[in-house]
Amino acid sequence: MEQLSRQALVGVSMVQMRAMMQRDGMPAEWLDIGMEMMRQLTSDPIPDPPVSTRAPLASAAASRPPADGLDRISALPDELLRDLVSRLPARDAARTSALSSRWLLVWRSAPLSLVDAHLAGEKSAAVVEAVSRALASHPGPFRCAHLTRTPMEGHRGEVARWIDALAEKGVEEMVFINRPWPLDLPLPAAILRCGASLTRLHLGVWRLPNTRAAPRAASFPRLRELVLSCVAMEERDVAFLLDRSPALEALAVIHCQNGARLRVVSRSLRVLQLCLTALIYLHVVDAPRLERLMIWMTEKGRRRDSALLNIGNAPNLRLLGFMEPGMHDLGIGNTIIKAGMKFSPSTVVRSVKILALEVKFTVRNEARMLPSFLKCFPSVETLHIHSLNADDNEPVGKLNLKFWQDAGLIKCVQHHMKKVIMREFRGTKSELTFLKFIAEHAQKLEMMLVVVANGCFCLRKEDAQAQMEALLASAKWASKGCKLVAFENPCSEVGAPAWSVRLGFCFDISDPFEYINDHSPMVWRPRHGDIVSRLPAKDAARTSALSSRWRLVWRSVPLVLADAHLLPRHGVRVMISPEKSRGLVASVSRALAAHPGPFRCVHLTITAMDAHRSEIARWLDVLAAGVEHLVFLNRPWPLDLPLPTTLLRCGASLTRLHIGFWRFPDTRAAAFPQLRQLSLAMVVIEDRDLAFLLDRSPALETLSVVMGQSGSRVRLASILDQMEL
Repeated sequence: MEQLSRQALVGVSMVQMRAMMQRDGMPAEWLDIGMEMMRQLTSDPIPDPPVSTRAPLASAAASRPPADGLDRISALPDELLRDLVSRLPARDAARTSALSSRWLLVWRSAPLSLVDAHLAGEKSAAVVEAVSRALASHPGPFRCAHLTRTPMEGHRGEVARWIDALAEKGVEEMVFINRPWPLDLPLPAAILRCGASLTRLHLGVWRLPNTRAAPRAASFPRLRELVLSCVAMEERDVAFLLDRSPALEALAVIHCQNGARLRVVSRSLRVLQLCLTALIYLHVVDAPRLERLMIWMTEKGRRRDSALLNIGNAPNLRLLGFMEPGMHDLGIGNTIIKAGMKFSPSTVVRSVKILALEVKFTVRNEARMLPSFLKCFPSVETLHIHSLNADDNEPVGKLNLKFWQDAGLIKCVQHHMKKVIMREFRGTKSELTFLKFIAEHAQKLEMMLVVVANGCFCLRKEDAQAQMEALLASAKWASKGCKLVAFENPCSEVGAPAWSVRLGFCFDISDPFEYINDHSPMVWRPRHGDIVSRLPAKDAARTSALSSRWRLVWRSVPLVLADAHLLPRHGVRVMISPEKSRGLVASVSRALAAHPGPFRCVHLTITAMDAHRSEIARWLDVLAAGVEHLVFLNRPWPLDLPLPTTLLRCGASLTRLHIGFWRFPDTRAAAFPQLRQLSLAMVVIEDRDLAFLLDRSPALETLSVVMGQSGSRVRLASILDQMEL
């Protein structure tokens, strides 16, 4: 009864819950809304099943059968046919068994995928009957079983038989969600018998079976991914699952019904996520392979002033967040981190490179913990800060620059930090002071991205960049090459940022915190950036007018600039008039000035260079900030126009360089460490300059010299794959 008093929904039927709400004067619709939120909560982490009822390619092929009417599919070997059948929804796979006795054998020997959503409509009786038939008719194994549409309480007998069948026949991936009520329906203990074959297991809205009574042989030797959503369980249950899952790499606990108490001991675990739950304590005791520890929207347990997060042996922990100084007590080893404390090697975690924090900058007692949290992780390279509003009953205060100066050396800021992303910036003095401190002390900072809270500046969205630049104008930046990017959040956002458990599990994404909002800009949407970077410069610039997000996409990607693309569509490309040349030069100058760079590829081939020498020099100054591929042709005359020496400053980033109709400058100050391809066409160049050029291009693979104006004397002391004269 004590437990029920702490968790009002556990042990309560839906009828009782509606009566309680009616008694308290709450609208009955709230319960339906809550159930829909819970459905979304349990559905988000579920991976897509390996089969789909939509098959547009197959439908298109079936609409155009071969003219000779031959059955070519049946001529395929059995092994390939089994693979084909295993990729069909269970109902379609079963239909193949009626084709012939051979197809029947193929179907019976193919591992099937059973998804109850594919079998029938929303009527529960039809779903239950269809699942029972599918499990009874096929000998197994089952590659995948997604059972998410069944009201389990009304069919306990069938549910128990399903689990028995899956345990006996073997299932690799299992998603088992109870809906819609009660929330703590006991999960049949037979689930432990499925462990021999399982590689992925998702359980939602259940009470875990008593693991004290589990057979000694119960284990999950192949289980790699485990998600527990809205599950009632005890600390010993999680310890049991970790102990009996020697291959487990990914664990997520979402809304533990009776509060989360986790003591992590695992030699295999790589990622742990804890979301939307009351956190009593989380103690990472021994997790030598743990790389990611993600905590999202947790609240402190009722018996503690704050939740305890303790990091013990986790030597490979690379990513940690979202911690909140006022919500979480941080412990490292045997030490609880306090504001202003002295640090020693035993109170830091050097492996963490990506850190995400939620901070109430206006609550002094919370914000003053921020320096101590940062000092715990001296190797952080990327810092995510989500600025939170103070609660109504919390005392507010301000932190000035002196507070940060008195905080002493913060090693990660001073020596390692490359990227800072602050979301929901509201323009408070404490927020601005923090950003100035980062700007003036982060010597390796490459990007500071500020997402301004919607409506904060009360200006046009595109003014957020100018406003932030003005606010930080007095800062003396420690890193001269740092790029400041600001944009206004197009949505009003309250509370913690959006999160996806699937992203946290995806190791193809090095920093899942960059993807936390659906409306995030290019920094979190690399595919959008890839698209924009492949457009001509004029078309790419037009995308910036679509929204503030697209503007940031455009500003952040390396662009392609070709002067020929800036002419009217039917413009003359061989010789252009002086008037058109002036217009073209102005267009190139605007493109280079508007975009912060770098430029991936620049082709300047139809500009009258002699008439615009000063503009050309300025172009090369801009391109020196990172151009990779440069084609630079002087036209139409003179043929030996001196090439601006600023070209040599582009050498650090160039991988391909094509020069035509120029007189080369003295190359003794040049260095092209990444240059792989060099083409010189109708170029006047001294022998010594060509020798210097080759000597300063250690990665050069291909050299072409076409119609050298002064004759070519090439002395090679370089390993080239190809040379053309």
